[in-house]
Amino acid sequence: MPDPLGATIGIGLTILKAIFPDFRSWAMVNNLTSETLNGDFVAEDVSRDVGAEWSEESSLGRATPLLAFINGKSDTVSFNARFFRRDILHSDPQERLETLISWVAPDPKIARPPDVTFMLGSGNLVQTCIIDSVTGIKYDEPDWLGFIRQVQFTVNLRKFVPFSFDGTTVTDTRYHRAAEGDYYELICQKEYGDPAIGDVIRKRHPTQPLLSAGDIVKLPALEGVRTERIKQTSIALRTAYGRKDTPQKRLRIFWFNKRNITYVSHLFSPDGG
Repeated sequence: MPDPLGATIGIGLTILKAIFPDFRSWAMVNNLTSETLNGDFVAEDVSRDVGAEWSEESSLGRATPLLAFINGKSDTVSFNARFFRRDILHSDPQERLETLISWVAPDPKIARPPDVTFMLGSGNLVQTCIIDSVTGIKYDEPDWLGFIRQVQFTVNLRKFVPFSFDGTTVTDTRYHRAAEGDYYELICQKEYGDPAIGDVIRKRHPTQPLLSAGDIVKLPALEGVRTERIKQTSIALRTAYGRKDTPQKRLRIFWFNKRNITYVSHLFSPDGG
């Protein structure tokens, strides 16, 4: 029989999960579509391999062989993960798995699989990759409604380094997971040293004008935003600055002068009463 208490607790956990995201979990962003997948649990057995290819040749009379560098190897990251459905309000793990699998297949727009950005925790490991494979997929038993409640799988990633044949500059992009109290100007002050760029980044996230903890913010390299023009969007103050005399400018000066006049406060009496 269905467990009403368990279902109620599960829904409550889903709401709490949305309000207080687990910063220990992992996230992956499709850099072509900006779709985001968030892990329900901490990534398990995370491993990273870095290497290079060398040639070793022996020489008569040498105590050690000669080493010659041939080429670098792709950095790889592998981890085990799970998608879990806590209750009827939570997204279907099978749908999220199919989204992940679709990122392994070539996209018609670019004639290759999309590159993704993998983020572990709050950004301790961030890497632009292609998904080499999704292996070891295991399905748990369906719940009492017949829905798959959990899928387990292994993701194998290979570091993706973009390049250009025509010599043009390739601008890297990184992703920032917003913390409690983050806003675009604060993030851009830390990232670019210029809080005004926050206006540009905010406009590039039209569905996230205000940030909540756990939101993913796409931050292009400085070259990607250096030429962007930051426009004054406040109608009331648009013409309140500059040499030209305007009603907005006169109003601004009026209030500045008014606030500069000394006055007696009636909130507190001289005797402290």
